[in-house]
Amino acid sequence: MTHLRRTSALIAVLAVLGAAIFLATTADQARPAPTTAGSYHYKLTLGGHEPAGGIFRLTLGASSNEVVLHASADDQGKARVQKFPGQLSWGDVTVRRYIDKDHSFADWRQEVVDGKINDARRDGSIEMIDWQGETVATWSFVRAWPSRYAVSSFSDGSTSKPYETITLAHEGFVRR
Repeated sequence: MTHLRRTSALIAVLAVLGAAIFLATTADQARPAPTTAGSYHYKLTLGGHEPAGGIFRLTLGASSNEVVLHASADDQGKARVQKFPGQLSWGDVTVRRYIDKDHSFADWRQEVVDGKINDARRDGSIEMIDWQGETVATWSFVRAWPSRYAVSSFSDGSTSKPYETITLAHEGFVRR
């Protein structure tokens, strides 16, 4: 009888372990594979004057309108205020990229410094690309020119990578 109880207990333990292994295995299969979702890289197109790469931060800015208030009276003489869109403005695009042998940002800014603003204006786009290489979003902008160029500080023995920042004034963007 003792032998039968031990065998029954062993079978029960094995059944519980088997169920636990089955549940863990099916739970892993139901769970999506680990990804780096949320990781993106960016491609900047500037009418044939693209930087080599290394872009790690982009800020698109915003589009906004001033709000114009118009006071009037309705048919009964009751005062009312209406709001209308006023002057449209576009926030600047800011791009940061690691410094390498490509000096296209500095050269482009130099065109503006030299007074060649019409030559410096470029249409372009920003592509947001996910970890699988698929384009998630594209923003196109028009008549951009570099209004500011800056280089990060350098420190002897620092482990941080130096980068350059360019600020682009433009005349509008649209998401495609």
